Amino acid sequence: INDTFGHPAGDAVLKTFGHLLQGAMRQVDICGRLGGEEFAFLLPNCDAAGADAFAQRLRGIVRQTRFDGLPASRQLTASFGVASARHGEGLGALIARADTALYRAKRQGRDRVETQAENPLLSTGTAD
Repeated sequence: INDTFGHPAGDAVLKTFGHLLQGAMRQVDICGRLGGEEFAFLLPNCDAAGADAFAQRLRGIVRQTRFDGLPASRQLTASFGVASARHGEGLGALIARADTALYRAKRQGRDRVETQAENPLLSTGTAD
């Protein structure tokens, strides 16, 4: 977005996305920007079905949102990779597995959710 429409447009998209997250996340959920267009979501006490539903809901919200700073004809989509924490696994390994699922979603056409394992605690998402 920054390269095509400029940094003000990218900033506007990030602000709108932040507002979307406020309405989509539970109070216990945590979101952090990993860099660029990648975000991580920590979803405590959330099983595989719940994490998948969260990612699917957020994916749909992104598709339906008109983002300020972009032409009306420009529709943004998002891809998500969902992974579950394994006993004794560090956060870096968990993020790496979520990232693997994310890139699988991108290779399979984008605008989709791919799940790595059951009982996910973290999903990464990117704007496509």
